[in-house]
Amino acid sequence: ITQGIGYATIQAAIDVANADDVIQLDAGTYPDPVTMKAATPLTLVGAGMDQSFLTSGLVLSDGVEGLTLQHFAISGLGTAGAVIRAGHPNHNFTMDHVLIDGEGADNPSRSSYAGGRLTGDVTITNCEFKNIAGWSLFDSASSGWDTSMGIVTFAYNYIHDSDGAVAFRGDDTDRIGLVSVHDNIWENINDNWNAAGTVENAWACFEVHGAEMLEFYNNTITNVNASRWGEGQCLQAYRLGALDVYNNEFIDSWQGIWLPGLGTEPAPTGAIHHNSFAGIEDMAVFTTHNGGGFTS
Repeated sequence: ITQGIGYATIQAAIDVANADDVIQLDAGTYPDPVTMKAATPLTLVGAGMDQSFLTSGLVLSDGVEGLTLQHFAISGLGTAGAVIRAGHPNHNFTMDHVLIDGEGADNPSRSSYAGGRLTGDVTITNCEFKNIAGWSLFDSASSGWDTSMGIVTFAYNYIHDSDGAVAFRGDDTDRIGLVSVHDNIWENINDNWNAAGTVENAWACFEVHGAEMLEFYNNTITNVNASRWGEGQCLQAYRLGALDVYNNEFIDSWQGIWLPGLGTEPAPTGAIHHNSFAGIEDMAVFTTHNGGGFTS
């Protein structure tokens, strides 16, 4: 289904699409609002991050299933303060080679992706997030905890000049199976976008809550400022079964790794090893676990 061949807008193509259709966007600017419909797996693919531009955001209806977004840029406002506003639940979500531009200081409360309660498998790869002034850069469950998430992959992304945090949060009794975070670059987080001129929004670059396994490796995180909540960690992780955190660079930031123990929660197994810390103002590694099975 292609813009210009029988369909005046992206929305017109979505409205008549069948399951597993691919909606192809030519190079150009698409100013009309777009809403993805429920229960119909679709792929929306553009001509490139620097060629196809959606400028009025994107809305995901409740119950979107198997959505894939590829090779375009998106800005503007879907609804309710987010470039991509997701209903819930949404099952099996993929985003690859997508640029999300929050358009910076003129939009001090705009998030990138918010809502959701994502379930199933989630893959975010080769994307760029910039100028995100709101608290959610990508939050899988900003309307409540996730349930029944399988494999989360967040890799080869570039996140910069933003306030928002990336967060994947599983239910305490139904943990995410695997969260794999690798080969990403974060630069200039909590970067004073808000109109009042004070440090804003994100509590961490990356948060994972409630996962059986966290793999976090080959990431470079630079210039994470303390947030208005007094946090500002490069990595925040808790309620994990196991972890493997290695070959990361944490540079010129407020805190490095924050691994609290909540109540009687046991320490995760695994290790934090072979990481580099330079210019950390407060603590490189913090935990309140007393004993347990992991090493650092």
